[in-house]
Amino acid sequence: MTKTRVAVDVGGTFTDVCIMDEESGQIRIEKTPSTPDDPMRAIMTGVSDAQVDLSDVTMFSHGTTVATNALITRKLPRAAMVCTEGFRDVVEIRRSNKEDLWDTYKDVAKPYIPRRDRLTVKERIDASGKIIRELDEEDARRVAAVLKKRDVKAIAVCFINSYVNGENEVRMREILREVMPDVHISISSEVMPEIF
Repeated sequence: MTKTRVAVDVGGTFTDVCIMDEESGQIRIEKTPSTPDDPMRAIMTGVSDAQVDLSDVTMFSHGTTVATNALITRKLPRAAMVCTEGFRDVVEIRRSNKEDLWDTYKDVAKPYIPRRDRLTVKERIDASGKIIRELDEEDARRVAAVLKKRDVKAIAVCFINSYVNGENEVRMREILREVMPDVHISISSEVMPEIF
């Protein structure tokens, strides 16, 4: 029985499988076409082509550019953003720390989520984390119903000052999950709870 280490890199075109025999240090590389609809299929094809016995694998390392490629090519599932009322366009406005603040002709990338899929709800938390306005649950349910009709596959909930207090975001996620239990929902207070 030979102990083996396997490292896999799933790219947009090819999946590379690197196999190292721990005893001899011998390294082999297999290259197989990637399968974007099911990346695991290409991984298993590469491992099979290399004649690796999975029971001998002591370490498995995986890297991928699948997500990066999806962002670059913009081949993404339909996503939506729910934000605090009045802040729908923050992703278009962006941060104001650019080289030439007054260069209105500077090309900028379009947001990943188009304006029509950026919806707002009534809620507000101040900079210290105090809830000024509880999440309006009727408004939240209205937004959830709209997003369900649009058949979105992922939702980002991004409320102002949620990095200090994510309570309203958590409740919004609960309401969204009641209506769309199979949709992926991320809340900014859990993804990156800080201001930058």
